[in-house]
Amino acid sequence: MLFVPRGRLRTANIIRIWLLLSLTACLSTVAAVPAATGWPLELADGPSRVIVQSPMYTNWDYLRLTMDAPVRFARGGEAPIYATATLIARTFASRPEQKLLLRDFTVAELHINSETERSATGDASPEELAKQLGRLLAEVSFEVDLTGVVATFAGKKRLPSVAISSDTPRIFVSRTPAILLQFDGPPMWLPVEGTKLSMGVNTNWDSFYDNKSTFYYLLAGDLWLASHDIYAGEWVIPKSLPKEIKHVPHTPDFELVWKNLPYKPNPDRSIPKVFFTEQAAELVLLEGDPVLEPIDGLELAWVRNTASDLFYHTGEKRYYLVIAGRWFTAAKPEDYWRSATTLPDALSRIPEDHPRGHVLAHVPGTARAEQEALWSQVPQLAKVKRREASVQIAFAGKPQYVPIDGTALLWVPNATLPVVAHAGTLYACHHAVWFRASQPQGPWQVADSLPEEIYQIPSRSAAFHLSFVRLVESDAETVTFGYSGGYKNTFVHEGAVVYGTGYGHPPALQYGAYAYPVYFAQPSTFGAGAWYSLQHHVFLRGRTGYGPYGGFGATSRYNSVTSHYFRPHGLYGVENVDEPELAFHPYTGLFGKVAVNYEPYATWGKAIIPWRTAGGSAIAGRPGTSSPPAPPAAEASKSGTVTIQVGTPVLTAPGERAEAPASHGMQTPRKKKNN
Repeated sequence: MLFVPRGRLRTANIIRIWLLLSLTACLSTVAAVPAATGWPLELADGPSRVIVQSPMYTNWDYLRLTMDAPVRFARGGEAPIYATATLIARTFASRPEQKLLLRDFTVAELHINSETERSATGDASPEELAKQLGRLLAEVSFEVDLTGVVATFAGKKRLPSVAISSDTPRIFVSRTPAILLQFDGPPMWLPVEGTKLSMGVNTNWDSFYDNKSTFYYLLAGDLWLASHDIYAGEWVIPKSLPKEIKHVPHTPDFELVWKNLPYKPNPDRSIPKVFFTEQAAELVLLEGDPVLEPIDGLELAWVRNTASDLFYHTGEKRYYLVIAGRWFTAAKPEDYWRSATTLPDALSRIPEDHPRGHVLAHVPGTARAEQEALWSQVPQLAKVKRREASVQIAFAGKPQYVPIDGTALLWVPNATLPVVAHAGTLYACHHAVWFRASQPQGPWQVADSLPEEIYQIPSRSAAFHLSFVRLVESDAETVTFGYSGGYKNTFVHEGAVVYGTGYGHPPALQYGAYAYPVYFAQPSTFGAGAWYSLQHHVFLRGRTGYGPYGGFGATSRYNSVTSHYFRPHGLYGVENVDEPELAFHPYTGLFGKVAVNYEPYATWGKAIIPWRTAGGSAIAGRPGTSSPPAPPAAEASKSGTVTIQVGTPVLTAPGERAEAPASHGMQTPRKKKNN
């Protein structure tokens, strides 16, 4: 980057400097000035022309961009005037398109470049030229390359470091095909209405229990398995499935089940290992013994025969593994994995174009880590029409109020949307838009003010991600909101991006209002194989072995409006989804449709003012539709809403009666084996 100190702009060499700046705008080798569609900018003012050349960006607070730009004033047949202007523009980032909209320009300063040109300006003073330029720029808006702007400021801005937990998840490793059967706490089984089958609600796979045969049935991809003991991991290919499985509703929730019916057993198929866990865990699948491929010039090899980011340091004779942006190390894959507090230098020197070059985003101090950390701070803005945006919120029984440490806020975990309370007012966040109400039943209105304590929620709280949705400005008709990476569980820790805070949040269970406990999943870090996409600058969830629903923390949720549970697998292509942080991208592309461009504001439809037509308003990503309240059960299959109709849920082990209501029957006991 060519930097010209302002104090030297009045030298006789300024013309040559300006020409050099103009030349560098055309050279792709100059990373500081992006190849933007808007530069150079030519403005007409009667017979005069004003040309603004590619600028040097000097400061960016994510909402305003300051730049120094060479400007040429061409006045018909008169000699041109060369100047340098300091411009400030409002910015609106479109992360899905990786574009930055510039508009609402102001001219902070303007300097005529040399004594020679100044003598030729006649009556035109710097102040008059600045007014002319400001008047012409007032109505200008155009796009530049967001990637180039991020590259300019990466490593130059001080970014906050989020406090995270150092807890290590359990890491399963298999050299043969395997799956990770995860439950969010003790298994919870709910009967499917009209059948004697119970369905596993808080899990990442389609699983059932037959109260008649006492068999558990698991749909592992396209393979049905059966077992008498879900804990033991001993599964077989069943000769048949329960007849009542044919009565499972034809709803999107059971789409994968119906794809694998009618059942035709194939005893010759190999049975994968089934790792069972009731807590967050991760799975590393190897195709046989590790195949090491050295990385030229480094004491480092990468493991080719796994989808996981697994490396072997030949000097230390240790493996290094990246999960959710964190590094773990072990002497052997099947050994105990511990957190890697220090990283070998070789990891920072992996070439960026290497097949595993994306892990540089998690190596502090590398250029890639600095860029991706800044990407996580870039806000996505939306201008919301007050009268068009609305939400419907219900609670499982009476709202629960849980204090948030260090604040006067209360977290409401048993609501159908994220809700916090402060000083007698409720605040709900839905698709990165805040609403407020004076009482739980509403009415809910778009919030035009928020308590500052929302931005003081500690990272150990389940509501922490809400602090990354900010209210930017408001007027009589609209309110502008913006969210950054933390809303989608992407945080910066010690200069590198990580997924989640690492703190465990048990599921919220509500008792008393119904004949069964109501389940609400909470944000999670581990258990979904989260990996980072350099193309989209976000973490994506879900890999082979984790199930079609993405893994731990992405299980069924309860909707008190319809009294149904619903599955998040609609996120693979359905616009009207639950929460943006649950948008998965299957690592192998085997399950469902890709939804990596999912943009929370796109779901608001006409409630969002299009950013290119409304004067720097919302950037809504790809087109979407508004998110209506969940329809009644009778309309579920017609509308495509993802719901599961349930009967009276089982409170203890499937097929047994509850003896003590106090236990709530959430734990499925092991079955006793005959001696």
